[in-house]
Amino acid sequence: MTHIGQPFHDPGDGRTKCETCQKYVWPAIHSCRGLNSPLVTQRSITDRFQRFHEDNPSVYTELVDMARQLQARGYTKLGIELIWSAFRWNRMMRTTADEYGFKLNDHYRSRYARLIMANEPDLADFFQTRTLRTP
Repeated sequence: MTHIGQPFHDPGDGRTKCETCQKYVWPAIHSCRGLNSPLVTQRSITDRFQRFHEDNPSVYTELVDMARQLQARGYTKLGIELIWSAFRWNRMMRTTADEYGFKLNDHYRSRYARLIMANEPDLADFFQTRTLRTP
């Protein structure tokens, strides 16, 4: 049986057990940061995104650079998923886990798309977005 996400037993594929959440994870992309804590789970996605964005300004910069590269190749409208997945792959391949176990949360994709379009005039209509369902 294949597991989606992080299993609680050793899958034998090189993952290691996180001492905090007790799941077997890829250290280069895992960061539970106490996500099982009631104080964390009660914060909105927007609040968590804001903190992540403040702690990791290079994520915004690299996403903007990637969007502009695609725009220069003639693309006029894309979903953030394409850039996010490529960015995640690049991060996994060129870095190891930092002291915090850096991870890119998929819940932040749409927030980054909106932030980029709001702050970068040349990318104002670049990403396809839907109405936000959660605060």
